[in-house]
Amino acid sequence: MLIGLAVLVGYGQPPARSVQQLRLSDCAPPCWIGIVPGDTSTEEAVRRFSAIFAPVTNAPAPPLTLGTATNPWLVMPLLVSEDAAERLMVQFGSAEGVINRIMIQGRRYGPVNTMPRLGDLVSLLGAPSCVNPQTPGFEGWTLYYHHANGTIQVGALGRNSLSWAQPVYFVYLRAAAEDAVVCSISQPWRGVYRSRYRESS
Repeated sequence: MLIGLAVLVGYGQPPARSVQQLRLSDCAPPCWIGIVPGDTSTEEAVRRFSAIFAPVTNAPAPPLTLGTATNPWLVMPLLVSEDAAERLMVQFGSAEGVINRIMIQGRRYGPVNTMPRLGDLVSLLGAPSCVNPQTPGFEGWTLYYHHANGTIQVGALGRNSLSWAQPVYFVYLRAAAEDAVVCSISQPWRGVYRSRYRESS
């Protein structure tokens, strides 16, 4: 009964400050700040981003185009707040003038982490569809959330285990749902409290 009460109280709390700063709870994923992968035009996405995350200090450099003509990425700096020690990067991937991928990325390691903690995102998104260790040497995990209209991937740091306090270093939203084979060869989500995961699935 006490555990159930604690869960209800927890869900009644407002989202964590880092989640609010990144506007991750503005609309239902895989939407972000009104940008829906597979639906929103590149022009509209850049307009929305610029309107919401207006530069707090000097104007940022123009978006940097990466990738190929058929698979471009627009990279834009995101200054979370005036007291943030470092910027985050937001990459918009597009095809035929429509955004189909959004990557919000922080540094893997650094003195200040402006990205949400794993527990903050699990509270927001719920239990992932599956979890998978990343390539050996990266000391991290990828959480997959499959939805009918897209996929969300969350990258978290950690070796053999996961905890609520571990930093997240990327949130990746895609228009197309990942192939179901991803979860068929991955590990089921077992929660994070004192859970340990095998090194390989």
